[in-house]
Amino acid sequence: MGVQNAFDLTGRVALVTGGGSGIGKGCAKILAEAGADVMVVGRRMGKLEEVKVEIEAAGGVCACFSADLTDESNCRAMVNACVERYGRLDILVNSAGGRGAHGALEEEFSTENYRETMAVDLDSTFMAIKYAWPECARNGVGSIINIASLAALRASGPIVYSAAKGAVKSMSRTLAKRLGKEQVRVNTIYPGFILTEMTAGIQEHPDLEARFRGESPLDLLGTVDDIGYCILYLASDAARFVTGQDFVVDGGATC
Repeated sequence: MGVQNAFDLTGRVALVTGGGSGIGKGCAKILAEAGADVMVVGRRMGKLEEVKVEIEAAGGVCACFSADLTDESNCRAMVNACVERYGRLDILVNSAGGRGAHGALEEEFSTENYRETMAVDLDSTFMAIKYAWPECARNGVGSIINIASLAALRASGPIVYSAAKGAVKSMSRTLAKRLGKEQVRVNTIYPGFILTEMTAGIQEHPDLEARFRGESPLDLLGTVDDIGYCILYLASDAARFVTGQDFVVDGGATC
């Protein structure tokens, strides 16, 4: 196969939710650079179009689709739009999500918070996979990559968010078993602290930056590329024998 061919995604199509910013944006750019035709999905069309411009300026191929992924009809329409645009779908990256309430127990235990957080962090992933996997199975190279959280592995996050991401972890392993015979691989990534547009401000506060660096034995802060290259591996033929696995990309914070 050769190293270059193993990571070459030319001719494949990737659908990236949460693709307008952060990890989703970073991985969309890397997948496009590797040769995939990409569709980025999110709520804010303006952000998606910015990503499209960046990918196309680098010589890649990108389309945008605005959707509320807590609405099942939007998940179905998203997959249909991708297949109509490119003629196939091979790679699904579920990067969309949120954290919900975090703080007072009264807020975290509210029924509204429970339903909203589960809808954003679990239901949207489930429904995206529901409509994407049959398309991913058609060409024998399907890969579904779910972005979870360290909160699924340790008691470190909001209550409902942790439960939702823990469910994504279990669902991914079960799906790997069920979809393996369909030649669709399913894996999960657990990012540590990652510098994004939303978190880059900590670098203006030395004490806060030192605290997050201190969680890693490497004394490093993660970047979206650190997650993006892991996604590239899992999307590619280099990971053809890898499914149902958990990839913790956190600089050793959970050692």
